[in-house]
Amino acid sequence: MAGKTIIMSKLKQVVRLRANGVALQAIAKAVALSRNTVKKYVRLIEVKGLDSVELLLMEDVALEALLLDPEPTDQLRLETLVAMFPYYPLDIMGRVSSTAP
Repeated sequence: MAGKTIIMSKLKQVVRLRANGVALQAIAKAVALSRNTVKKYVRLIEVKGLDSVELLLMEDVALEALLLDPEPTDQLRLETLVAMFPYYPLDIMGRVSSTAP
């Protein structure tokens, strides 16, 4: 299901397996998650520069807060992008409405 968060115990299993060099597909099968979900969390951990040992020692609540809070820079990046292309949403709507019956 899109947008649904995973249980932190599963995330810790992902971290543990990845730290042991297990491939994404094998991790996905082991913890019953999609490969893309595993990939998403592995990338998030790498981008934030988090240490797997520290993550495994964290309480579930703290781990969830660390990984699920959106980065403040994401909003800034979105605002910058929208400012660069103000016509884009209008262009899409124009194309959609002009092709509609």
